[in-house]
Amino acid sequence: MAYVYRYTDLADNIIKYVGIVYGENRTLKQRVYEHFRDDEWCEGKLWKIEYINVKNRTDAEHFESHFIAIFKTYQYYNDAKSNWGESDYLPTEVDWIEYKQDNLYLDASNIIDLYEVTFNEHEKICKVNKIKAIDAICKKKKYTNELFCKRCGCNDLELRKSKNNKMLLTCTNCNTWVGMCSRFERKYYQPQYIGDYEYENGKLIEYHRYVLKENHGEVLQENDLNSCKCKNGIYYVYGFNPEVCKSIIVNKINTQMSYTNEQILSAKEMLKRLKNELLQEKQSLDIILNT
Repeated sequence: MAYVYRYTDLADNIIKYVGIVYGENRTLKQRVYEHFRDDEWCEGKLWKIEYINVKNRTDAEHFESHFIAIFKTYQYYNDAKSNWGESDYLPTEVDWIEYKQDNLYLDASNIIDLYEVTFNEHEKICKVNKIKAIDAICKKKKYTNELFCKRCGCNDLELRKSKNNKMLLTCTNCNTWVGMCSRFERKYYQPQYIGDYEYENGKLIEYHRYVLKENHGEVLQENDLNSCKCKNGIYYVYGFNPEVCKSIIVNKINTQMSYTNEQILSAKEMLKRLKNELLQEKQSLDIILNT
């Protein structure tokens, strides 16, 4: 099995690189990471990566040179095979498969089902959505605990030097760039994290972080589950049990209604008191005027 892949720059939707990877011990995941680590053109941009499967290296080499000519990527980042030209025997269009990194670097055991339950207060409609999430188990750090990979949720990071000698914090789980490293953060990564962890009763504290893959990579902490929030009249809860989520929304609405009723009663009492005070002031004024 071999792969032919292409990089499309999302800033202008131009295909700027075509490559191949082959061999028993070589994967597309490895090659993508190598581009990120070693190639300056890959840094600081958003790329759409697509690929096709081919039978062997021979097919991969032919398709690579063929598509370099078709997409004119030699004008950008392809140096080799820039003058080979198109092939009369290969198709000009193929069914490219979008490179879903989640499918390539995550084990099935990391994927769990969560439920998103929403209630539209205006339309009186309740919806239950079953969504896939990455369950990342993290070790609680004393320092820089807020740094984590927004792609897989992992906080196991290390410093890696890019080709242009920039020090980048990178996720060791999925090889995704997390961010630049400040001077404060750099002293805790040499290149792995060397700071202290937090313990409870002699046991390392671990916690869960959930990356919602169907909600544009939204990240939830453990305390975000079974917690009702409201935005623009829509109540929503994430959790493992949809019925529990529904009950949480009902309790939230009932609590708000009770609070509102209390406020109304309080306002009525205040209005009644003001009316009595006004009546007393009027009576006093009448006495003064009569006198």
